[in-house]
Amino acid sequence: MSVELDWSLWCSRHLEPLRAKWPEGAVIAMVELFKAAAADDRVIAAAGGDADNLTAVLHVIAPVCCYLGDAVVAQIMAAAAPTPSTEGPEPKEEL
Repeated sequence: MSVELDWSLWCSRHLEPLRAKWPEGAVIAMVELFKAAAADDRVIAAAGGDADNLTAVLHVIAPVCCYLGDAVVAQIMAAAAPTPSTEGPEPKEEL
């Protein structure tokens, strides 16, 4: 099964934080946007409570990020931000 991420659900302003480290965090941001929209009472009502209608509703209200608001987008971006790894290559010793 192939899944295509539909970036038309986002506005360029809200996507800007992801551009610096693209594609890091992009998939997580898309999943979190979808989850937030699916939990929004307005979106559920517009979809008639039918999950099969969700994608169509998201395209009608797009950009979904703006529809959900800056506070929700801030939570999405926090979830999508890469966490610093404690593992990795050892620092090189200066000669």
